[in-house]
Order: sequence, then C-alpha cells, then structure tokens
Amino acid sequence: MYKRTWQMELMTCIDSILDKLRLLVPQGDLCKYDRASNELKVELGLVKTFLLCQWKLGYSGGGLELSAHEYGQQFYSLLLVFEDDGLSPSDLAGSASTFGGILKSFKQEIRKSYVDISDSLAKSVSESRIRFNTTDFEKGGSIFLDGESYGKRYPSMLDRLLASSSSLTDEFMDFFHSLLENLLDILNWGEAYDSELEKLLEPLQEKLVFLKNSILFARSQGKQERKLMEHCGVVALSAAHLCQSCWFFRDDNEVFVEISSKIDEVKDQIKPVVEPVRLAYISTLESMSSSLGMSTKANMSIVGGFVGSLLGNLWEFLVKCPAWFTSSLKHQIRILYEGLQFLRGILMKQQDDFDGLPGGIKDRFGAVVSDAGIVIFSLYQDNVREASAVEIDLKLFCLLEKIKLVKAEIEKKYPVASRSKFPTTNALELIDLVLEKLKELESCEVDPIFSFAKDGVDCLNSYLNKIQCTRVDRSSPTGFPGQELAKVYKTPWAIDVERQIRLEKLQHQKMQADVPFLTSFLENNLEQHIMNEKHQLQTMKDDLVSLRSLLEGNGEQHNHQEDPHALWSRVIEVAFKAEFVIESLLEDISFYSLMLFDDIAQEIKLVESLAQEATKIPRHMTSQVKSKTSGASYQVSSSSSIPTVDKAEVVLQDVEQAMIDKLIKGLEQLDIISVVGVAGLGKTFLAQRVYRDPRVTSHFHIQAWCCISQTYCKRDLLLQILACIDQKTQFSEKDDYQLALELRQRLLKQKFLIVLDDVWDIKAWNALKSSFPEKNNGSRILLTSRLTDIIGTPYHLRTLDESESYELLQKKLAVIREEGYSEEQNFLGWKIAKTCNGMPLSIAIISGILATLDQAGWEEVAKMVSLTAMVGATEQCSSILELSYGHLPDHLKQCILYFGAFREDSEICVRRLTWLWIAEGFVQKSGSECPEKIAEGYIMALINRSLVMVGQRRCAGEVKTCRIHDLLHVFCVKIAKKQNFLQLVRGYDEDLTFDEPYNPRRLSIQAQPKHFIKSRIICPQIRSLLYSSRDFGVRQLRCNFGFIFLLKLLIVLDLENISLGSDFPRELWSLVQLRYLAVLGWLKNGIPSSLEKLSNLETFLVRTKDNVGLFLLQDTLLKMQKLRHLHVYGALIDITLANDNLESSSILNNLDSFSTMKLYLGQSMEKIIRKFPNIRRLKCCLLQSEESSCDGTRIVAMDFLNQLESLKLLLGKVTAHPIEYHLPSNLKKLTLEDFSWSIMSTIRKLPNLEVLKLLRQADGVKEWDMEGKEEKEIFPKLKFLKLKDLSIVKWMGSGDHFPSLERLIMEGCAELEELPSCLGESQTLQLIEVRRCLFSTGDSVREIMQQQRDYGNPDLKILISEEIEESDGDSDGW
Repeated sequence: MYKRTWQMELMTCIDSILDKLRLLVPQGDLCKYDRASNELKVELGLVKTFLLCQWKLGYSGGGLELSAHEYGQQFYSLLLVFEDDGLSPSDLAGSASTFGGILKSFKQEIRKSYVDISDSLAKSVSESRIRFNTTDFEKGGSIFLDGESYGKRYPSMLDRLLASSSSLTDEFMDFFHSLLENLLDILNWGEAYDSELEKLLEPLQEKLVFLKNSILFARSQGKQERKLMEHCGVVALSAAHLCQSCWFFRDDNEVFVEISSKIDEVKDQIKPVVEPVRLAYISTLESMSSSLGMSTKANMSIVGGFVGSLLGNLWEFLVKCPAWFTSSLKHQIRILYEGLQFLRGILMKQQDDFDGLPGGIKDRFGAVVSDAGIVIFSLYQDNVREASAVEIDLKLFCLLEKIKLVKAEIEKKYPVASRSKFPTTNALELIDLVLEKLKELESCEVDPIFSFAKDGVDCLNSYLNKIQCTRVDRSSPTGFPGQELAKVYKTPWAIDVERQIRLEKLQHQKMQADVPFLTSFLENNLEQHIMNEKHQLQTMKDDLVSLRSLLEGNGEQHNHQEDPHALWSRVIEVAFKAEFVIESLLEDISFYSLMLFDDIAQEIKLVESLAQEATKIPRHMTSQVKSKTSGASYQVSSSSSIPTVDKAEVVLQDVEQAMIDKLIKGLEQLDIISVVGVAGLGKTFLAQRVYRDPRVTSHFHIQAWCCISQTYCKRDLLLQILACIDQKTQFSEKDDYQLALELRQRLLKQKFLIVLDDVWDIKAWNALKSSFPEKNNGSRILLTSRLTDIIGTPYHLRTLDESESYELLQKKLAVIREEGYSEEQNFLGWKIAKTCNGMPLSIAIISGILATLDQAGWEEVAKMVSLTAMVGATEQCSSILELSYGHLPDHLKQCILYFGAFREDSEICVRRLTWLWIAEGFVQKSGSECPEKIAEGYIMALINRSLVMVGQRRCAGEVKTCRIHDLLHVFCVKIAKKQNFLQLVRGYDEDLTFDEPYNPRRLSIQAQPKHFIKSRIICPQIRSLLYSSRDFGVRQLRCNFGFIFLLKLLIVLDLENISLGSDFPRELWSLVQLRYLAVLGWLKNGIPSSLEKLSNLETFLVRTKDNVGLFLLQDTLLKMQKLRHLHVYGALIDITLANDNLESSSILNNLDSFSTMKLYLGQSMEKIIRKFPNIRRLKCCLLQSEESSCDGTRIVAMDFLNQLESLKLLLGKVTAHPIEYHLPSNLKKLTLEDFSWSIMSTIRKLPNLEVLKLLRQADGVKEWDMEGKEEKEIFPKLKFLKLKDLSIVKWMGSGDHFPSLERLIMEGCAELEELPSCLGESQTLQLIEVRRCLFSTGDSVREIMQQQRDYGNPDLKILISEEIEESDGDSDGW
C-alpha cells in the first residue's frame, strides 16, 4: 500500500512539472532560455513512460525513482517562484539543465531494463501463442483448461502488461498515451533544433497513433481485441525503448544508425503487411455489427479518429501504389478518400448534426466505417492475383455506393447551401469546354467506355457466380459443429474455431447483400454501353448543345425567376461535374466513374428541361426586372495609360508633420510610436508617406517595413525585416534563434526605423522585441494597430472632417471621369461624403461606384450610405465594399476575388497576377489585342474603382505591384469560399483535410514549407493550387510530390516557395492540362524533354538559387506551341543542345516574354531569335562561340522583332571584340549590363525609347558628349534614365536633349564631375537621385534644382546620399 502511495505521489510530481513546462515552453516559440527547459520536458516525459512500464510489470525503479522524486520536488518549487517573477529565465534554465543532467545519468540503466523487459515479453508472447493453440490436460483428467483459469494460475509478463488492476483505470493505455506524448515532445524539439530526429520519429508516431485508434475503436464497440492488444503490447514496448535510446543517444552516430533501422522494423510491424497482423485488424472489424456504438460524443470522436487513421493508410497507397493496382482501383481509392473525409468531418466537426440523424442512417454509417477498414487493410497484400484484385475493386465499388447513399441521406437531412449563388463563371464557356472534352473522348482510337464495359461484364458475372456458388462449411476440423465444440470445450482453441466460422458466415452475408446493387449496375449500365456503343456520348453531346442554345438565346430571361441565379448556378454545377467525370474517363476509368458518367447524363437532361421551362415565360416579364440603379451608366476606363485614382489623395499635413517630428526629433533612446485607429482610417497610408519622406530616409541608417496582420509566424516576420536590410543575402537556412540574433547584430550601433504594420496583438511585439537593441542613438519603431493600448506612445489618427471628405471624393471622381458631373450630382456627392464617417477607404470605394452610375444611381447610393451611417465605421465600410462588388461586371468579380489567394497586406506582382488571370480563363478575348494588355486594363479598372491600391511603379510609370486593403481581403476570402471559387488555408491546423461536402475549384495554401510537406491534398476536381511562404528555399526540406498525379485537372500550379530538389518530379509531366507552372529547385540536371508533354502550358517560371546553367533542348522548347512566358530566375537557360536543322523546326508565334537566355554570337543566334517573332520582352546573355572567335566585327541583329518593347542584354562575356547592334525601332525599354560605349551610336537612333538603364561600363570612355556628333542624341521620348557604375568624367549636353525626361537615377558614378546643363532647362523633370557620387556632382544637382525653381518647377525632388571626395589621381595607393 505504501509503495502504491509513493508511486502515485511521484507521478503527481512529474505530471505537475510537465504541465508547467508545457505552459512555459509553447510549441514553436523557443529561445535560448527555453532550450534547457524544453529538453527537461522531453527527458522527464521519457522517465515517466519508463516508470509506468516498470510498475505495470511489477519492477521497481530503484535509484531513478528516488532521484526523480527528490529533485522533481525541488524543481517544481522553483517553477512556482518563477511564475511569481522571483526567478530569472537564465536561473530557471540552469536548474532545468541540472535536473536534466541527473535524469541523463540513468540512461544506461533505463536502456538495459528495456532490453531485459523486451526479451521477457517476447518469450511470454511465444508461450501465449503455444498456449492458445494446443490442449493442456490436468493430471488424471481429460478436461481442457480455459484461458481465463490458465491466466490466473500462470500469469505471464504479457498478461501483466495488458491487464487492468482496476475497472476505472487502464495502466497499459496510460503507458501508451505517455509514449505518444514523448514522441510529440521530441518532435517539437526536433522541429526547432534537429530536423533529422524529427524526420526519423514522425512516421513512427503516426503509426502508433493508428494503432491506438484501432484499439480504441474496437473497445468502443465492445469487441474483444486480445490479438490486437498482444500485438500492441510488443510494439509499444519496442517503441518506448527506441524512443528513449533515440533521445539519450542522439549524439552517438553508431547507436543512432542502429536505432534508425530498428524504427523501420517497428513501423513495418504496425502496418497490416504481415499476414497475422492484417488478419488481426480485419477479424476485429468483421466481428462488429453494422450498428456501431456512437451514443456519446466521446465515442464519435473515437470513430472519427479511426477514420482519420484509415485516411493516413489510404494516403500511402495514393502516393505510392503497389504494382498490382489496376487503373480502376487507383481511381476508386481517390473517391474513397474523399468519402472518408466527408464521414470524418461529420464525426469530428458536426457531431450535433450526427445526433439528429435517423437510426437507420447511423447504422449504415457504422457499416461503412467497418467495411472501409476491411477493404483498406486488404490492400496491403503482396502479389495479389488478377482475380483477387478485381474482387477487391468490386468490393470497393460497393463501398463507394454505400458512402454515396449515406452522404445523400445526410445532405437530405441537412441541405448544403449553394456555393454558386452568384456565379462568377461563364456558363457558356464552361459548356464549350465540356463539349471539347466529349470530342476528345469520341476521338479515342479505342472507345474507353465500351472497352471497359465489355471487360467489366465478364468480371462482374464471374464475381456474382462466385457469390452464388460459395457455401460456408459449418463443421470444425474435429468433426464437431463449431458451436457444439465451444459449448463442450471452453478453450481458446475451440473458441477460435467458432469465431472463424462466424466470420466466414458474416463475410458471405455481406457479399450477398451487394448482389442486388451489382446486378442492377450490370444490367442498367455496363450492358447498355455494350449494346449502344457511343450512343450515350452522342446523347450527352446533343443535350449540351441544346442547353447551350437555350441559354444563349434567352440570356436575360432567367432574371425573373424566384432565384434569378438558380438555373445558371445549376448549369455551372452540372458542367463542372461533367468536366470532372469526362476527364476521369480519359485518364483512369473505373466502375464508379462509369456510373458517374451515366448519372451526370441524366442530370444534364434534367437541367435542359428546366431551361426549356424557363424559356416559356413571356418575354414582356423580363422587362419588369431591372436593377435598382438602372438607367444610363458609364464605363470606367481601363486604359493603362490614363492617370490612376491612387494619385488622388488628401494628405493630412498636420498629422504627417507631427509624425515626422516624432521620428526625427525628440528622445535619443529607442522610442516606440503606435498609430492607432479603426480599419480603413488610413494608418498604413500615413506610415508609408512618412516612411518614404526624404527627411526620414536621410535621417536613419537602416529602414525596414514588416507587415504582421492577423495571422503571422515569428520566422516570417524576422525574414521580412532582414530582407529589407539586406536583399542579397539568403537567411532562410538559419533557425529562428539565429535569425533573431542576426537581426539584432545588424541593428546594433545603427540608427534604425522599423515599421510594424497592422499589429493585432501584443504577442507579435513580444516575439520581436528582443531583436531591437535599446541604444541611445535616436532609433525608432513605428507601429500601426487597431488596438489603442498596444505598446509605446499611442497616436490616435483622426478621421477626415466634412470638407476633407468631400475634397477626397471630388479628387477621386475627377480622375475617373474627366467630363465632370452635374450640380445635382455634386450635391449628392457632398451628402454621401458627409455620411461616410470621415473614413478615407469608404469614400474611395464609393467614388468607384458613383463613377459608373447616373444621377438615379447616385440617389440610391446616398440612401444606402445614410442607412449604414449609424452602424459603425468599420461595418459601414464592409457594406460599401459589398455594394462595390455587386456593381462590378462578372469578369472583374473573378479578378477581385482572386486577390483572396494571396497573403493579407502583401504586394502582388502585377505581371504574374495577369499571367494567372489569363491561365484561369478570366481574360476575355478582344480581337487581335494580346491578352496581357487586356489583363493590364482589368488591373487599371480595379484601381480606378479604388478596390486595388498601387504599390510600386515601374520606371516608365506602369504599375509594378499592387495590393488590396485587409478589409477587402477578408471580404474576398469569405465570398470566394461561399461561391466555391477559391479556398484559402492558412497554417497547419489539420492542414488540407477538407471535411466539408464540396470540392474547392482553387486552393491557396499559406504555410511554412515544413507544414506543406506534411499536407495531404486530395481534391480530384481542383483546378488551381497555389502555395506561398515567406520562408522559401530551405534546402533540407524536400516534398514527396507523388500526390500531384492525383490532381490531374490542374491548370495552375504554383510551387515557387517549396524546393523540388535537383530534379523535376516525374509526376509533373502527367498534368497535361497545365497552363501555368512555377517551381523552385536546384535543378542541376536541367529541364527535361518531358516538358513537351505539357502541350497546354502558357507560363513556365523556374526559380533557382545556385546560379547554375539550365539546359533545355531546342526541340522541346519549339514544341511548346502555346507557351507565352518562359522565365528562369537565378540562372541562365541554355537552349543550344538540339539538332542543327533550325530552318525546318517550329516557330513559337505566341511567345511573349523570355528570360534569361544564353545567346551565342554567330549565324545560329539570329536563327534562334527568329523562332520568337512576336516576343515583347526579352532578357539574354551574349556569349562567344567558336564561330565568333575569329577577328572581325560581330553582328547582333534583332531589328526584325517588330513587337519587342523591352530588352535586357548582359554583355560581360563579349566585351573583347567590337559588336554591331541592330535593334528594333519600336523598343521602349533597354537595359545594358557591362556594355561598351560604342553601343550609344545605336541607342540614339531608337525613337520610341522611354526607359534606358546603363549599368557597369566595360570600357574606359571618359566623355559623353551628346552634341559633338553628326547626329545629336535627342532621346525624344525618354522618361527614365539610370546610370550605374560608369567611368565617364564629363557629360555634356544642352538645348533640346531629353525633352520628356522625368526621372534620373545615378549610382556609383564616382568620376563624374557634373551633370549636363540641358537638365536645368527640362520642363518634365520630377526626380534626380544621386548616390555614391562626387560632391561636385551633388552640387551640380542642387544647381539644377535651383534652375528648375527659377523656371517655375518647385516640385522637382532631389535625393543625394553617400557623397564622396574626389580621388587624388597621383595617389600611390597607400
């Protein structure tokens, strides 16, 4: 009794310490003081597991118990002191390290004990198997001993391990749960400090969870699981031993290697691969009745956990299918995965709904779970014969039908809201796509439906005959009937015989129950396809053509229905299903996909009849349905050349000046300033203006901007700030602690300004504050937040007053519609602005709505705004956003919702966004205009409606990046999910386990790479997958891309933030529908020829980090006829390896942009370039070739590229010999790196040049005289000029040079003495920026600014930094 009390006291002490440590050291928030405490948490957990095992088997822990008790009580007292701030973190870490060292001293003793226990247990199991399979007689008697009496008289170690000493507790499961906690603690530690340890133990932890769920599932149904428990006991003890050794001997490489192989053995023991193990799992499930016990939420969670484990087993098959899997089986496994996800969602997340289901549905629910387990465990067989594979396939087919019926009953009881109430998809285009797929199916040489149906008839007839002929033999091997034998001899052997007979009977009953369904499918589906070859295809095609005609001819008449979008939503829903089913038939046809095809054919007929009914309604009724804001409307221009509305702003001069004073004046110590206010007030706008103000940029040595938002990760924030400070260095290889230290060291002794934008809680600040050194050098931290008491000195941003509100509205409207407005509209505008609560965001969005409406529309908007004026500023702003969205045309609705796929507050590259829109099919064709230009117009239309904000601009003024307000982002995410347009997944909370009863069309995942690697993506109908993370490029992380082949309908795949490794995964080449592909990797083996299989690819982006040269065969490239954009970042792409017959090869007429290509000087260069006749943007590196190595002038001819607008030439490899350049006259942007000055004679002849960048002069020319030539260098349209690292000393020019120049950037021109006088006379100059140039150059810039002011241009901005002294030409270098 005393011993039991002592053990309980010690266990209470250990549990109390572990509870405290788990609170003090949260997962993923580790610092240098946490490491010792985290290690102690692991070690104390391992000791707990060991002691539970020892005590269960009747052993004593000896010295370990005494030491754990004594030092545990002392450490627990210190934890209590620490909670009361009576102990420093470093002192607590020291005590934790001491306590951990004491526990480590027992590691050899623990290891030896585990070895002894394992040997004894193995012997016990062997004896148990003999005892349960032989007959034992008492002396003088002939009565069998039953297992129960034998166990009482001769208790084995296995019996002691599995037996419970009390009906209230289960010591073995306590031991098992403790083991799982050990693994989680080690995995959390490994995630931060040792990825190898994490990789080793994570699969073992998943397998043990599966074993635990199987036991709990069997117990919850009141079933005997003796064999399963025996198996579990052996495995759990082995795992506990390995877990302990793996931790305590992790630095011993020899032991670690040995442990790795042992862990693989244990994992294999858990899998149902070994026949006895598989039969133990299956027999447990087959013995269950169809009515599972799920009366409590606890039992439902247990069943849900078991279903989750079944999903894990299925995932393994999906990623790596055994060789004997048929294509039909593969397809049906994917469908089963979806079905089990649905069931799991009901059990785990919708338990109240389950309680409300009728008893019959619950019974079928339970039967489905058991049957699913039996089918899945059956898949683990090796070398399955063809007949057995077909039998498993048919059983799976029957199971899918049962899931379908259960799902239908649940959705009947709890109808799913329509995901397409306001469809953003063009129904007619979708029907055209389905017709194209049907045409593709018809064109197959061998009709896949007919061929499969013919084989299926034979297989199904054979299976049905087998069921009818099978007879269960009820006799036992002894001649006694099984039941009678069990009654006479109550031995385990006799009981096993009885159980086996009962199981065979149950199996046969289940097979017979499937006969009606299979017979019906045989007669009504398979045989019909054989008798009427291709008839169903033609019928479906005719029905779709008829449906399309009805919809096209009566496009407006659906408006008068009770639900104006119901018919079109139904059409879109059915078309999506049809597209998916037809794609399935083209890829992996199965029994289930064939049944789906027949079902969808009936649905199309039904929808066609609904459309016919809709056309019978008199046309005069349609005129009664008009928009509330009908009447004359105005089209907002989408031209990319017009001034954008983002330039129309009202600056609060008093507020801005006060903020700048707080930053550059005041206290010397680190000061924290918080700009606070509600959403939409303009906090970020103010912070941006202050951050970019020249007075601020010249005051601080280091500036960094960090967007935090509502969901954030400490690592992401550190990487953001470091990227601002140093854009060239890659920090992603460092762990969190190293990143924090790196940031602190870079800020040390520097005057810095850090902006933390959109801070939602104090935790974000606490995660970063240790990296900001508190030095008396005037450094500042500026926060924006909706919380008034976040941190630092709060600055409450005021709202706009009435006059400022109206001024902002007027400015926005004036930019959007130049023809002006009537007096009545101006008065309504004043009323509307007045009721916007002084919120700039509300006013800006309202302006975008008003610009499209006539006066009647303005009146309606005024009423709406006045009704929402009293609900609060943020709520009113949200209502206005919804109103603005409602006024968008359908194609722009799709475009704005797509912003929900990107990170909140992130700046989005406009070019990449337009390429995505084009791939998604959002961009409507318009004559001969290229789709990129149309998409840019869409961007401008959204900007001019104040829904999209301009981020950065390109040199010539085009929008480079854009973003949306976080309130609009929330709206887009919500509406996109509601319409099943896009699903956004953040973080790793059951990442990508889609339990909801629908398939997302597009999926955007925002998570760390390590979490994405663990994801399970099974969404067969998904069309777009976009993954993003700020923490990209980590080398040691590799993802198994086997899941990709499951997503065969993908048209967009963006994996640019997760490494592919050194090779492209072969699964990529099965995604033949892809139009957009972006990847990251150290692809040293080049781009394989398999790329040509992606014949629909339009955009191909590759990012690499090692500056390797990527090879791509010309033959492969020239077969990509639809390719529009090919870009490699971080490397050059070599396309020289191909046959020599360039003249006869294809031409890429659609290629629009290409970078960065190696071009070898010589005749073949022109031949290659001529393969891209319509290219608009090109970046290439010129190289010498054998052909060009001889003396003489080389020619670079590109003047035949009539569409080329932007050209970047890297010339560092060809500077040794003169080159003659022939460039197209339509060129607008030219960038030259490592150039010779002789090229200027060509440049000055380009009449349309708007942007010129001259970077790194390769020769020694010292003068740039724009007048001393026969032909003056006028540059009539040049707007932007950048000169970097030039060696010129004198730059001369006067008069009419640069008549259109707006911006001049000079960097590192360390010898240039002054700027030409013509700049002082320019009437267009807006900015001169000079960095790392002579003081005399700076003086010249200041003189130009004075000249400009004298000419009446006070707005010219100059930025001069890092001026240098003129070097002494006679210096000897000392």
